[in-house]
Amino acid sequence: MKYPSLTLGSPRAIAFRQAGMFLILLIVNILLNNLNLTSSDLYWIALTIALGVFGYFPFLLFCQALQSGAVGVVNSIGNSFPIIVVALSYFFLNLEISLPHLFGILLTTFGIVLLSVFSLPQKKLSSKTLYTSTQVTVFSLAACFLWGIFFTLVQIPNRELGFMKFATAVQLGSFFSAYLHLLLQKFKTKKNYARAVGKKSLKTLILASICAVTGSVCFYKALSLGNPGIVTAIAGCSPVVGSIFGKIVYKEILSTKQKFGIFLSVVGVMILGFFK
Repeated sequence: MKYPSLTLGSPRAIAFRQAGMFLILLIVNILLNNLNLTSSDLYWIALTIALGVFGYFPFLLFCQALQSGAVGVVNSIGNSFPIIVVALSYFFLNLEISLPHLFGILLTTFGIVLLSVFSLPQKKLSSKTLYTSTQVTVFSLAACFLWGIFFTLVQIPNRELGFMKFATAVQLGSFFSAYLHLLLQKFKTKKNYARAVGKKSLKTLILASICAVTGSVCFYKALSLGNPGIVTAIAGCSPVVGSIFGKIVYKEILSTKQKFGIFLSVVGVMILGFFK
């Protein structure tokens, strides 16, 4: 999503991606004849759409951070949301936490602290550069916290609706937020958002939509079956892919301390995921 966010702006790139995801999910539901709804389903769908509206904001913050920050760093901070999910699920959903889980939480938290500190400039820079770097860290941490709340709240409606209906409804809410935000941006900035999308951006958006749909459906299916702490922790290992992708594709250079922070975060979420 970094290239489309840079060329189209975060609101427009997200709106295209969310629309693509919703259309793919809707088509899949139609093909599977999965649109038969009960009165109970309508209640949970309304709640899920509202959650989708809320879930748009951490993704927006994440994309905003990607515009100026290194993919590896932003991915590692933003995708450490399992810490929040495990903590909230323990207090509000009676999730059991073992000692290895507690160690994993502490280790991942320490990795996030390292990434947050060392993603800030370590030498005297202009106020504009300092502000941008601080923004990236704040946006990434905010996305992490809000995703943690979101993935805690979705557990019940996901089980009630079934993962496929849930994924479609939550995506509809997210698309509604993205489109409304795009309209507000257009009104505020007077930009012409009707201009054509470049071929490279379009290909990237289509690929991102397909990958996001596949990942979302698998994630929600796993969430309906397993321990949410374990499921979200394993999903949190995505910083490994993000770091490798950022280094290979965008030629991003991470400091040794940042790499160590990424390593600790990954080890932490692996401990959370693989120890019961």
